[in-house]
Amino acid sequence: RPISIVVMVQVGRSAVREFYKYRGLPVMVNALAGDTQHRIAVVEFDSQPRMRQNFTGDSNAVEQAIYSIRPGDDGAAIMDSVWYAVDMLADEPVQNQRVILLLSETRDHGSRTPMTEVLRKIGQSDVIVYSLAFSPARGDLLDFSGLQGGADLLTPVKMAIAALRKNAAAAIPHMTGGQSLRFESGKRLDSELGTMANQVHNR
Repeated sequence: RPISIVVMVQVGRSAVREFYKYRGLPVMVNALAGDTQHRIAVVEFDSQPRMRQNFTGDSNAVEQAIYSIRPGDDGAAIMDSVWYAVDMLADEPVQNQRVILLLSETRDHGSRTPMTEVLRKIGQSDVIVYSLAFSPARGDLLDFSGLQGGADLLTPVKMAIAALRKNAAAAIPHMTGGQSLRFESGKRLDSELGTMANQVHNR
């Protein structure tokens, strides 16, 4: 299937320390797209999302957009930015697989969109989110085993909101059927992106 990908890169807070690890990112994004027809957009975010490159099939334009990111403010509005990317993908051709690739820290800082609205938006979309998180903390590990059932219909919603508060970068992919991985180096980032590319192509 053709594929549309939004590459979302955090530039706020401590993200500047990760920029040097992104040298191989354009090549790996092309690997994620594969040999299928594809359209790729690049969004940077701190306290708010900003489009760096609209959807294009030009790999040089994508590379230039990724390498042109600059440090942002003290925000990391992950949920606001996912909302923004889902809206972008809604206008893509209906036959396209829709993917968000999120590179960020684990926790959201500064989003204004209510979590219940984020959950609703994710549930109503056919977007799959894959995340690569940096600087993980042990306390960010989550147990999603209770999200699927229970007699109390509100219990999964409450658990999902708690998960979003604790680790948005892991919770959102889980809810969309995607995958959440972590990296500490540029080499590990490239390796994990290769793992994600295999998963995308095998869907």
